[in-house]
Formats: sequence, C-alpha cells, structure tokens
Amino acid sequence: MLLNLQPYMKKKLLIAALVAGVFSTAHSQTFTNASFETWHNYTVGFLPPMNLTAPTGGWYGVDSLVAYVAPLATIGGINITAQQQLFQSNLAHSGTSSAEVRSAFIGTDVGNVPGIFANARINIDLVAAMAGNPEDILNFVSYDGGTAVTAQVDTVKAWVSLDSTTSMDEGFITATAVKIVPGSSGGDSTVVVGMGTAIVTRGTADFREFAIPLTYADNTVPEKLIVTFMSSNFAADTVHEGNSMKVDDVSYSYKPSSGVGIRQPLFSESKILVYPNPGKNQIYFNLDATAKPSDYSLSIFDINGRIISKEQLNNAVNLKDVSGWAKGSYFYTLTNDKNNTKEQGKFVVE
Repeated sequence: MLLNLQPYMKKKLLIAALVAGVFSTAHSQTFTNASFETWHNYTVGFLPPMNLTAPTGGWYGVDSLVAYVAPLATIGGINITAQQQLFQSNLAHSGTSSAEVRSAFIGTDVGNVPGIFANARINIDLVAAMAGNPEDILNFVSYDGGTAVTAQVDTVKAWVSLDSTTSMDEGFITATAVKIVPGSSGGDSTVVVGMGTAIVTRGTADFREFAIPLTYADNTVPEKLIVTFMSSNFAADTVHEGNSMKVDDVSYSYKPSSGVGIRQPLFSESKILVYPNPGKNQIYFNLDATAKPSDYSLSIFDINGRIISKEQLNNAVNLKDVSGWAKGSYFYTLTNDKNNTKEQGKFVVE
C-alpha cells in the first residue's frame, strides 16, 4: 500500500517542525569542533544513497533528514528531491573553514526550504506522523543531542555572515536550554526552561558576531543547550533558493551569578577563546573551564615573528590591553608547560 505523506510535507509545517524539534528528546553527548575546522563525509538514504558532509563532533544538517525522507515520500507519490544544504566553506572568521547552510528547492510539493544546522541530530518519527493528526507534526520531530551545561546559560554567541550576492532572506538563530525529565511512557523527555532567538539581517556580508540572550521563566537549571542556525527565517512568507549563511566560532556564557565562568567555547577542543576578534582596546584570552591556568603560558607575536608579550597564566579569564598596539594581525601560542603541547591561533587588532 502506498504511503500517503501529503499532509505531513506541507512546507510551513515541515519548517516549523524542524525548528520546534528543540522541544523534544535530547540525549547526553560530548561535542567538539565549534570552529568547524574538521569535517567528515557520510552517506544517507537510498534509491540512490546521497553523499553529504558535516563538521565532526555532533553537528548535523537538515539535508540528512531530507535525504532519508525523500525516497519514502516518493513511494507515497510526493515530489521531494533531496539537495545538499550543508557545506564546508573556505571563508571563515577564524581558522580555515566555516559551516555554510543554503536554502534549497526540494520539489514541487514542498518548494524552497531553509538550510538548517544544529548541534544535534535531526530526527522524525514517520510511523507516528503518519498515524497522527497533521496539525500535531511538531510532536514527531526531535533533536538528539545538545551540549551539557551546569548552570543557566546567559548568552550564545556566533560569528555569522549572509552571502551578499545570493541572500534575499534574513537568517534565523535559536538557542534553547532544556532540562531532562522522566517521560510519561517511561522514556526521557525534556522541558524547555530558557530560550532566545536572533534574526540575521540582510547585508551581513562580512562575519559579524551575533549575541542570543536566553530568557528563563524561573531559576531552573538546564541540563542541555541546543543551538540551531537557519539560512532563511522560517517565519517569513517566502524562502529563496540559494540563500546562504555561514557560521563560525560558536560560544556561550553562563549567567554571572552562576559562578561557573564568564565564557566558554561551545563543544570546542580548543583550550582558549580569544574575543572579540577582531578587537580594539581590550581583548580577552580565556581558558576553557577544564584547563588549569597555572599549567599554561601565553605568547603573542607580530606578523614578523617578534614576541610582543609572554606570560605565565594565573587565571582562566585574561584581559589584555591592546589600545597601544599597531593595527593588524597577531599570532598567539598557548603552551601547556606540563606536557609541552601547543595551540596556536590568530587575532586582529583594529
């Protein structure tokens, strides 16, 4: 018997479901690679299988879900053609690459949909969706993953760019803090305790840092943080094919009253976060919460390799006055004096 998926593939419901998935089940995992420097290729779907790419460390694109659903929809008589929507870009705020999501046309029955990129796997329960009410489709989509947190998250920050040559739409970012609770059927479910959103306006051609403050109903401490990036604003009436948004250097900060720390990389293997970058007057060189400050020394060099500054660190939060420095690029080396491992990076003084 052919599957009738028509009610479930309406564009507005599909887009809303993919965003609202942050309200569903999320399981504990460890994530890395918030600067999107390392990627992996994988295959998903069938008839035929589709080759896709994604950053390592628990980052996923909606194209993997569409590639899975498309063959089933085709069997049911729905015109859906999966398209790659997540790409590795060589244009970056820092390092050598960023994550790029693009809106795409995926068939006449659905039309154009945003590229969606999240720190969690996007899932859909097709059996439940087909058996349920089309208006309840939001209950059938979930994100499996998220970042473990130990206090209320104050703000999520990310460096974002909208391609000036292709972007006709606004981008959209959501940050959701959730708490895991026992579900009524015996499994785990989640309760949203804090949420924030941001619109990436048209004309953001260069990378710019966006801040997404989270609002909480009470003092409940969340257990997971889920961040979602969309190449087109799902609330808009139109989504244009090819609308492109690049994302780099995602981080978050706890509320100051939590005592946990000022700012941390989001799922990053890096032990140091340098911000603002570019910056002027003052720049922070903050260690990851897992690093012991006294084990590290920080050296800064100009573009000619001359040492500008070298110091043994005593604190996780290190604010450096650069107001008297010449404008331009500088390089830093963070050295673990216990095992002599080094981490290097670049920053710009404006």
